[in-house]
Amino acid sequence: MPQGGSSSPGLLGSRGTGAIVVPLYSARIDDLRSGDFVVVECGACGHDALIHPSALPSLGLGPDERVVDLAPRLRCRECDLKGKAVVSIKWGKE
Repeated sequence: MPQGGSSSPGLLGSRGTGAIVVPLYSARIDDLRSGDFVVVECGACGHDALIHPSALPSLGLGPDERVVDLAPRLRCRECDLKGKAVVSIKWGKE
């Protein structure tokens, strides 16, 4: 399997270096590499943050769980609301 590859179905393309990128709905924690970040934006106040993949196990996600499953677990640091997070992935250029 190429570096940055995934066993997830629905492959979209590559990062320009041969590494495979998967769509957000099927991306799993294990698909993220050291140059990638999870982007979290609060749907209520607009506050945003980047989470490095190495920090995700401390948030309760295992390697086989989907990245989008992180959203309901997060609480905004600005407005203190839980469950309003919008999650996306900023793929690195490895």
